[in-house]
Amino acid sequence: MAAPEVNRQVEQWLPILQRSRPFFLWVHYVDPHAPYRRHEPWFSEFFPDATPEQRRLDRLVSKHWSVVEDLRGERDRDYVVALYDSDIRFLDEQLAVLFEKVGIDDGDLVIVTADHGEEFLEHGLIGHGRKLYEESVRVPFLLKLPQNERAGTRVELPVSIIDVFPTIADVLGLAGASRQFQGRSVLKLDEKAQARPIYASTTRFESWKSRALVVGDWKFIHNLKGGPSSELFNLAADPAERNDLAATEPERVARMRVELDRLAQLGRDAGSHRQPESVQLSEEERERLRQLGYGD
Repeated sequence: MAAPEVNRQVEQWLPILQRSRPFFLWVHYVDPHAPYRRHEPWFSEFFPDATPEQRRLDRLVSKHWSVVEDLRGERDRDYVVALYDSDIRFLDEQLAVLFEKVGIDDGDLVIVTADHGEEFLEHGLIGHGRKLYEESVRVPFLLKLPQNERAGTRVELPVSIIDVFPTIADVLGLAGASRQFQGRSVLKLDEKAQARPIYASTTRFESWKSRALVVGDWKFIHNLKGGPSSELFNLAADPAERNDLAATEPERVARMRVELDRLAQLGRDAGSHRQPESVQLSEEERERLRQLGYGD
């Protein structure tokens, strides 16, 4: 469902929402996301001199996001990036529409974040779900606090998606609730706060399975399948992750591997308490998931 359709759905809920303030509203958009769409006028601003031959990429990425073998040089790659960037600008516009329709005011808490980024040949692939480099795992985490408190503040320490709920609980004054979760409120992260390990993993593809750990400036990637077994980067000195230091920092690799295994086990233990549910999907729902790259 494209962003304008999502906004129209929200608009149908507005009479109920406005009568029941305060309310919690979760709006999930799938754009920007593969398949990438061209949105004007932004695409032409990003890529003003597209050739008719390059227009073939519109058809390719509308079917599936993995088009590495179809790119014929750096210009084709830039064309696909421009499609994605125009998707982002389009969503920016649709967020503005949403905020205007909902009527965001000074007392509201607004959070904008994402579940993943996108890779465009920085490390040889296109898309997401297979590797854990920064282009895939570094996502926005934007907050508008009530009364616009701390406007313009930037948190320098690495944070995680698991910090979203503790942050909401902190804003609402639910300190007890926030202690039940692994994350922590980003409002507590000032210059005195200590960096803590950030964990990420991907198991979406059978042939590509990786786990990653970020501690301060250091990032360790353990590839169970699909790549060198250990990779180590100093993100402060090498934000593009080009210089693998695993061979020259064996002691750091060993320490981070132990911590990575601990956090992975913590996640498995937490998941073992969940009761599995069986859900039957319609063929239309299955096709939507396939178009997004999920399912087989």
